[in-house]
Amino acid sequence: MTDLIMDTATEKTLRSVNPAAFRPTSDMELSEEYLTRRFERPTRRTGEVVYELTSDAGYLHQYYRLREEMFINVWGLKQFSGHEDVFDAKSDIMIARIGNHCIGGCRLTFANPAKKLGLPMEKEDFTIGGHVKLPLKDVTYVEISRMAILPEFQNSLVMLELSRQLLKRGAEKKARYAFTLAPVPLSRNYRKAASLFGLKWNIRYDIAVPDREEYEGIKMVLSVLDLAPTYRNKNQQPLMDINSDVTLIAG
Repeated sequence: MTDLIMDTATEKTLRSVNPAAFRPTSDMELSEEYLTRRFERPTRRTGEVVYELTSDAGYLHQYYRLREEMFINVWGLKQFSGHEDVFDAKSDIMIARIGNHCIGGCRLTFANPAKKLGLPMEKEDFTIGGHVKLPLKDVTYVEISRMAILPEFQNSLVMLELSRQLLKRGAEKKARYAFTLAPVPLSRNYRKAASLFGLKWNIRYDIAVPDREEYEGIKMVLSVLDLAPTYRNKNQQPLMDINSDVTLIAG
């Protein structure tokens, strides 16, 4: 059950929403209360960590090196190159840093009706539209990729706060869905982080991901996150019951 206190008008609003047809619009914003309500318990501080989108060459260089080291040493992709690729210039790069030292980062690549941009995971052997039955034609969606955090910060608030910042950026761009293609353990970590925000992270074991050469034999799985519950009208009313049992995808 939800812990939001709703009046009759709000309950009527929630019942009137058609989840399948929901599309974030300019009169909607991120529900800050939704993102903060699950973080009331005491947690270990991690110092003065700054989270920001960056195009700074120095920070990007650190992030590229960090993701290469993490993907090689943690996920076992021995041939992985973290160097800048064609999608980095077309994406938002979010980093976490302490002072001038980058301790984590992630890439967000958006696609929308006005400018359909092929996502990093998409190739001739695999496309989102060809494998996921969702109404993507008229909505913005995003691929979250290249997540990397220094090992000493992976069990701290950095992962959760970075996730919060990603949700904020998704809301700014009015994204409806988020997708990832990642090793099973990393996908499970994402699911744990999403659950702390009350979001349903669906790991699609039923969708076959091609065994590409760059995966080096490591099993990759597609995950889908519906961002609709994170929005509200600017009159403060949530658009959907955040713990609704309605789901478009069975994970």
